[in-house]
Amino acid sequence: MCHAMIAIEMPVYPLEEVLANPAPLIARMNGFGRPVALFHEYLKYGYYPYYMENEIDYYQAIQQVVNNTIDNELTRVCKVDVDNTRKIKALMTMLCASEPFEVDITRMSVQSGLKRETILNYLTYMANAKLLQLLYCDKVNVKRLQKPDKIYIDNPNMLHAWATTPVQIGTVRETFVVNQLTTKHNVEFGKKRGDFLVDRKFTIEVGGEDKGFRQIKDIPDSYVLADNLETAVGRKLPIWAVGFLY
Repeated sequence: MCHAMIAIEMPVYPLEEVLANPAPLIARMNGFGRPVALFHEYLKYGYYPYYMENEIDYYQAIQQVVNNTIDNELTRVCKVDVDNTRKIKALMTMLCASEPFEVDITRMSVQSGLKRETILNYLTYMANAKLLQLLYCDKVNVKRLQKPDKIYIDNPNMLHAWATTPVQIGTVRETFVVNQLTTKHNVEFGKKRGDFLVDRKFTIEVGGEDKGFRQIKDIPDSYVLADNLETAVGRKLPIWAVGFLY
């Protein structure tokens, strides 16, 4: 972990520009240093501003935020049964430990001890409270109590802070991308056509530096966001480039 704070000013770039013309953004960022190292540090630390106040207790502070949200906000605003707050926290831990593949509500029900309808309600509450990101294949036509197709912890720092076992780097990467894109864009689970469909137009595949276009090669407006890259190669962009959308 790097302890020195680096002040970098970057403009906001619209997604269309990042995807179509990433060169200026990438050149400007590379002028400040090595973005890959900074990005990997950001995935673990720095999402919340209080990291600058006390980095040693940073994860503990995030845990307190999650606990307070569940114990107070969900019980007060969403009328969640106080006796179920422990189960919601166990559900958070369960989600941290698993890769965000297609959701098995039955398994989650058995492991958490909560009924299916209760879990679906709680997942919605947790998403509204910015603890989770829920993705659907067809977000426009989502019906009440429809199970999400993928579930992510809201952001990578929260994922690292709440997990009780080492998290998979693939999960961290996807969590970052979903967190950044959902701020201004509609993001859906791509199912068999890439990882994500953004604004019903852009197909996004996320992976390491060796990630290719095999799954999305014939899809228009498709892009790969790859880790450990400092330059773009055609429609294969550094994953950190979507960090400048807002």
